[in-house]
Amino acid sequence: MKKEKVIDNLIDLFDQQKMFSGIILNSRDQKVLENTALEITRRIFCINKSAKNDDCTNCRRNSKKTILDILYIGDGNSGIDKKNINSLIDQFSNTAIEENGNKIYILANAENMKESAANALLKFLEEPPHKTYAILLTNDRSEIMSTIKSRCKLFYIDEEFEETEINKLEKILATKNEYTYMLAANIFKKYDRAEFIAILEETYRRTITKQYPKISEPTLKLIEELKFSNTANLSIDNYFIRISEAL
Repeated sequence: MKKEKVIDNLIDLFDQQKMFSGIILNSRDQKVLENTALEITRRIFCINKSAKNDDCTNCRRNSKKTILDILYIGDGNSGIDKKNINSLIDQFSNTAIEENGNKIYILANAENMKESAANALLKFLEEPPHKTYAILLTNDRSEIMSTIKSRCKLFYIDEEFEETEINKLEKILATKNEYTYMLAANIFKKYDRAEFIAILEETYRRTITKQYPKISEPTLKLIEELKFSNTANLSIDNYFIRISEAL
């Protein structure tokens, strides 16, 4: 379903007071997920209920993420732990601060939740406070705990990828040269971890699943280890060893 259609459908349900208390938005494009969630909250909090951004006070505040009853959790790369969820529960168990009366929390990459965090969130989803809504963003809904998925309405958003220049990892893979692969480990160890995760996810989506399926599993494993492990350098070394053996 197109992003605009998803937004319109959800706002129609909200206007009819039939809004789902838990929503999962699934797309492989992180920016599409973030923009969709931002537009949903804008339309819910817009003072004039405008379908288009009318630059009202709340529309401006929404774009700056300063509306007090909208809580953003996760940065799209790091893991989400139980402490993050407990903080959400404490804050949203209280009465809404804004005149609007609605409370919305948005989890970036909900598949990054640790098991303890997912279990804590599950209890909150089962009995949400009045006018409290969850928007869970994910690149892979299969990685979200099944009990959480069962309590949320899932929406798939059609891809809107733009063609972009081939990235460094794609160039390295295309060489099919074992020596180049081994040198690549030292190159990517110098990258910011979040930046390397973004490159891996982009390459997995655009190239690996189609051209190099043998390294699909090692790539997903490396992404997971970069998010949750403290042994990044070792994980990167092992990854490029696996590539040199597979390709």
